[in-house]
Amino acid sequence: GKLTPAAYNLWMGKTSGKSSGLHQDWHDNLYVLLRGTKKFKLWPASLTQTHMKPRGTVAEVFDNGRVRYEGAERCREDGATARDARRVADVELAKAEQQLDTAEASGDKKRIQSARKAVEQAEERLDSALAFAVGGFANIEEEDEEEEDGGDSDAFDDDDDDDFDDDGGDDDEGQQVDGENNLPHFSSVSSDQVVANSTEVVLRAGEMLYLPAGTWHDVTSYRDGDNDGGAHLALNFWYHPPSSKGSFEAPYEDDLWERDFQLWCDANGRS
Repeated sequence: GKLTPAAYNLWMGKTSGKSSGLHQDWHDNLYVLLRGTKKFKLWPASLTQTHMKPRGTVAEVFDNGRVRYEGAERCREDGATARDARRVADVELAKAEQQLDTAEASGDKKRIQSARKAVEQAEERLDSALAFAVGGFANIEEEDEEEEDGGDSDAFDDDDDDDFDDDGGDDDEGQQVDGENNLPHFSSVSSDQVVANSTEVVLRAGEMLYLPAGTWHDVTSYRDGDNDGGAHLALNFWYHPPSSKGSFEAPYEDDLWERDFQLWCDANGRS
């Protein structure tokens, strides 16, 4: 399909039988096991408010499974916020203006004309971003006013909190060493306490599992003997979740995430 990557993560550890803690992710998750064994217990996002007892207060559950908690910036179901739209447009405008400066320095009329057109297009996108209203909530200018008035619209940045780390343990996929994790998308109960049937999947090296956004999962990691140091190792790909009204060829309602990823590729020398 044409889902746009949001992040790539490498998970490793040596502790066998350790649980990640029951939680959900904001993105669609393609999980690839490279070494060891992983046992997944799974529940659908539709049980979030009835059975899963998240630590955070649920603000809304989108049709595609993504969950937004109170304190998080308002977003579309693909996770895009007004802030994202403005950030991408700002970078595109700066890039277009730089290209115009280069074209004008060259004196090439065709290059100058093309660069000016690119600047105009970037300015139009920035204007659209400044008026970007997602799901009927306030646009970015109104959100900025709330912050100036002492509001806390950025109290919980969901993109930043995706990369939760286990600072005290050897398995970055899981909870803190003391077993407590107060992130809103973690459950306040263990997977054994959930009063709903789960789907269990055992993943072995060379196998992969795809989890739609919002899927509740508890992952227990096992190492396979002492080969290669007895570690377990996994790689996962987070993708911005598609719109529930999207298609295989056009999963999102616009090209925002595609443009964002292209800017990242350009900045890092990737094609």
